[in-house]
Amino acid sequence: MKKNSILRRKRCPVCKDSRLSTARHAGRSLWRCCASCHTWIYCPSPNIPAYPAEYYGGPAAKFTGWAQALRARFHRGRARLVHRWLRQKKGRVYDVGCGDGLFLQEAAQLGLSTVGFEPEPIPRNQAETRLGKRLDSSLFQSLRSSKAAAISCWQVIEHLADPRAFLHSCHQHLMPDGILALSTINLGSYQARLFGKNWLHLDPPRHLWVSDLNTVVRIIESSGFRVLQIRHNSLEFGPVGWADSCFNLFDSKRDRLLHCLKLGCHEPKDWLVWGLTVILTPLSMLLSMTESLLNHPATFEIYARADKKRARRHGG
Repeated sequence: MKKNSILRRKRCPVCKDSRLSTARHAGRSLWRCCASCHTWIYCPSPNIPAYPAEYYGGPAAKFTGWAQALRARFHRGRARLVHRWLRQKKGRVYDVGCGDGLFLQEAAQLGLSTVGFEPEPIPRNQAETRLGKRLDSSLFQSLRSSKAAAISCWQVIEHLADPRAFLHSCHQHLMPDGILALSTINLGSYQARLFGKNWLHLDPPRHLWVSDLNTVVRIIESSGFRVLQIRHNSLEFGPVGWADSCFNLFDSKRDRLLHCLKLGCHEPKDWLVWGLTVILTPLSMLLSMTESLLNHPATFEIYARADKKRARRHGG
């Protein structure tokens, strides 16, 4: 990405509106806001590495111990839903930004043919070691001669500078009636509204834009898809969002709890945060379930089917 390219951009990457606020500081980060869809657009600094090595956790996986076991359980649920929505049960499931390959492993155990794309060498090596096969290092490299039955992208779309172009590309690489499955964060959640710049899931400098659930649904439908299911799955990211956002209010190191979950505790403050997390977990779980019941989850999943008629109407 060119230096300050988003800062100079004249249109919102989500709704393409040109009415953007002037750049403003939110703590240690710089954002703009779209007047139309209220998306927050991050303005990256060339001096801050977006993906340092520690972002990817340890040598074998992004998280360790029970946190990794929970990730596997949640990915198992997602793999089952993708399997359920696939009508023909044939064709490949293509996972974009597959990270350490945990979702692909769970999908393969259900008998699905899988392939993934991961642009970063560290997580791609984790995934290839886990799966015992090569993965794509460029997007849709394995779909040049055939299309996918399903394309998944878990917590990926908010990392992309042009989500609309990506969704249109997904549509082009899917079989007729193929499935798009994705998850992302919700700027309309109670967490986001309460914590603002200190919200864990803003995750600067990696998240280039964040928006609400209704806006994400609109851009998916305008890209040629028919939404089949919206799932909150509030206990996966909700509790850590509540707890770590609270710590961000007082801690000079942003998202300390998330770092501890990846790499363990190494400083006295790490152990303090870990102890407080144990105490706060029941309340965090209750708050996560409550905001989900009120339709304002911190994160959500969308399962949609490629609609060729809709694509033609929208010029896809």
